[in-house]
Amino acid sequence: MSWFEIHRRLDRGEARGAERLLAGALYPVSLLYGLGIGIRNLTYDAHLLPQREAGCCVISVGGLSAGGSGKTPFAARLARAVGRMGYRPLLVARGYGAPQGAPESRLLSIGRPRSTLTESWETAGEEAVLLARLAPEVPVAIARRREDALGVVRGREFDPEVMILDGGFQYRRLKADLHVVMIDVSVSPGPARLLPWGGMREPWGSLKRADVLVLHRAELCADPEAWKDFLSRRAPGRPIVWCENRMGVPYPLSFPDLPEPGGWAVVAGKRWGVWTALGHPEAFLTGLGKHGVRPAWTRCQPDHAPFTRRQADELTWAARSQHLDGFLITEKDAVKVEAFGKQIPPIHVVPATLSLREGGETFEVLLREAIVEKVGRIGPRIPAPSL
Repeated sequence: MSWFEIHRRLDRGEARGAERLLAGALYPVSLLYGLGIGIRNLTYDAHLLPQREAGCCVISVGGLSAGGSGKTPFAARLARAVGRMGYRPLLVARGYGAPQGAPESRLLSIGRPRSTLTESWETAGEEAVLLARLAPEVPVAIARRREDALGVVRGREFDPEVMILDGGFQYRRLKADLHVVMIDVSVSPGPARLLPWGGMREPWGSLKRADVLVLHRAELCADPEAWKDFLSRRAPGRPIVWCENRMGVPYPLSFPDLPEPGGWAVVAGKRWGVWTALGHPEAFLTGLGKHGVRPAWTRCQPDHAPFTRRQADELTWAARSQHLDGFLITEKDAVKVEAFGKQIPPIHVVPATLSLREGGETFEVLLREAIVEKVGRIGPRIPAPSL
């Protein structure tokens, strides 16, 4: 039994046996963590700690949970939409997982399709590399202090007008012009169990800082009305956008332009294993189930878990012992797995496309207003579904 599995049960309030003792031990630590978060937010709200101005429009895409809310693919899709609106976007990632000693800020991608990235996921972090792949025409910078990202791009041909922060809701040193908060609604609304007891970085009350709430994985939401009622009490008056995460037909790891012939009907008829390192792996498995895929072998790792020779050997063993046709992984996993693509059994990547449902037009208006107010010019109008 791994710590990851135990912590998932603690977060869902499903502790059993000796795990209840662990929950009791972590609860006071969680209270202290929450107290620290509360004091920090109060000092910023009271303007006792300064917030820096970037000199361009800053859009923060973040969440309250520690992973699994869909903020990275949404940030990439948003950056592409901003580019189509006629503005120069810049994606900024924290570089989670980057080794100690790495430069505080650097440029990962210059925003030209088929251009080579300056780093691999081992040093840049898989989320930064995923941003560059999902939005190849948008420059991507890595910066622990997000405002420093401007220093590596100023004066270049892509001098940004709009800076989009992946995971910027808790980063309050930089003033954001639009706070977008992602919420995973594939689970039922419930109490905020803060780290390390649960998986929340901030309590639900922090949603009052948000400008718009994006309800991710709407296609897996069992009770939309329960979420509407819950958020009307936690974040009254905040605009809500429903966002679907649509799975595309899996493609071979080495051939992204060749989806499986025959589509999901053929995919569902094979014997698959699943390896994934996501903040909310259950949603991935549920989505596969809706397409008729019932994995014969599953390995769910913690968010940001590396993929090394050890994991490659494990997949090789599982394929032989479980008589698997291959493995299914996500696009985020593919960033790490591809280095071993020729040494392990067939790997297929399950792509995903975000699609705004209800509230898309409202979101477009808020986005445009934030950019125009800061940049001072109006770009061509685009329809909300293109986000």
